[in-house]
Parts: sequence; structure tokens; C-alpha cells
Amino acid sequence: MATPATADAVVIKQEKVEPKEEPAPAPPPPAEEFSPNQKGASGVPLIEQRTHLTERLARFEQRVERDAWDVEAWTAMFVEAQSKDIEVARPIYERFLKQFPTAGRHWKYYVEHELARGNLDKVDALFSRSLLKCHNIDLWRSYIVYLRGSTKDGKERTRDDITRGFEFALEHMGLDISSTPIWSDYLGWVRSWKPMTQFEEGQKMTALRRLYTRAVENPMNNLEGIWQDYNSFEKNLNEVLVCLANIIRHL
Repeated sequence: MATPATADAVVIKQEKVEPKEEPAPAPPPPAEEFSPNQKGASGVPLIEQRTHLTERLARFEQRVERDAWDVEAWTAMFVEAQSKDIEVARPIYERFLKQFPTAGRHWKYYVEHELARGNLDKVDALFSRSLLKCHNIDLWRSYIVYLRGSTKDGKERTRDDITRGFEFALEHMGLDISSTPIWSDYLGWVRSWKPMTQFEEGQKMTALRRLYTRAVENPMNNLEGIWQDYNSFEKNLNEVLVCLANIIRHL
């Protein structure tokens, strides 16, 4: 009969594991170098701004090093950067948004800072990076406002371009309970159309009716305001149609 194995009889062969050498961390990107006489839009030399900002941020940097999720310290750094020229503020914004990539309100502030300096290429890139990851109504509204402005060539965007922008926003945010401002902006924009012919007037009325019927089907804040506007729209439109019918009947 075989002797049962005991704990002392069982030998587990262990392979010697050589410790793996950890790869050295990648060095941080070098800070943007400014020439001594290079000034920002504020007229203050950029080197002076960056030096002053670094001194102001020193204690917040220490807090962030101790706790990478110290929201108060990160926010204080962001606010400090907002008072500087965009060339100085940009690295702080990028660090903040790398840590908090879905902070829609801060993406909006970053966009506004670039837009104020006329950096439209950078604004386009920021919207591409932020919109689909941030369900933030104010950020999406700033995108619509941007679309309704001029292009970097100084040309006005076409009605079709702006319509696609609104539809893009509704596709991603239209069912949000807080999406009322986007629907209201869209309706207000369609109401602002200035038709040149009776045919264009009919197109405008049709577009408004379709948009109203889509809007009132969504459960969102302040829906009663849109509903009242829709009722007024239909009432006024019916009165116009009745007047036209009477005119045609007496011809």
C-alpha cells in the first residue's frame, strides 16, 4: 500500500525570479522658453509672468505632490493661471485637464482664453478633445456660440453649417434634463431667419414646427416655457392661414 503523502514529503520547486528593473520615468516636457523681451497681450513680459506664477503656485504644487486629488489646490492653480497670458497659462490648464479630463467648466474657460487671443486653430482642437467626453451644457453652448461666429478666414458660416452644429449638440445632449438652453438657442436661431420669399417663409415655419414638436417630447427643465411658446406659434400660424384663406376666397 502506498504511503500517503505528508506535508513534509511534498516539495514544490520554486524558480528563482530575478527582480525586474523598473523603467526610468519619462522626463516632463520642457517649459516653453520665452525671449527676455517677449510680451503677452497684457503687455507684461511672459518670463516675468511665468516667474510670478511659479512663486504663487509653489505651495499649491506641494499640496498636489502630496495628494494628486487635492481639488482645492488644483482649482487655485487654475484660477491663478486665468489671470496670465495664454502662453503662460496653457501649461497649467493642460496639467489640470490631464488630471480632471471631464471637467467641462474648465475646458470652457480654457477655450474662452484661447478664443480671446484669436487662436481659432487651438479652439477647434480643444473642442475636438473635450466635447464628446464632457456632458456639460455650458461647454456645448459655447461650442454653438463659436459656430455662429466667423471662421478664421473672417467668413460667416452657412446656415447648413450651423444647423449641423445644433444637431450634433442635440445628438449628444438633447435628452439631458438640463438641455433646455440648447433647445431654446436652436429655436431662437431658427426664429431669427430672415426669409426673402414666400417659399423661404414656408421653410422657416416648417423647420420651427418640427423643432418644437421634437423639443416638447423631451422631459427637461423648464419645458413649460417651450410648450407655451409652441402654443403661441401654432395659434399665430393658424391665424395667418385663416387670413390667407379668406383672401384667396374673395379673389
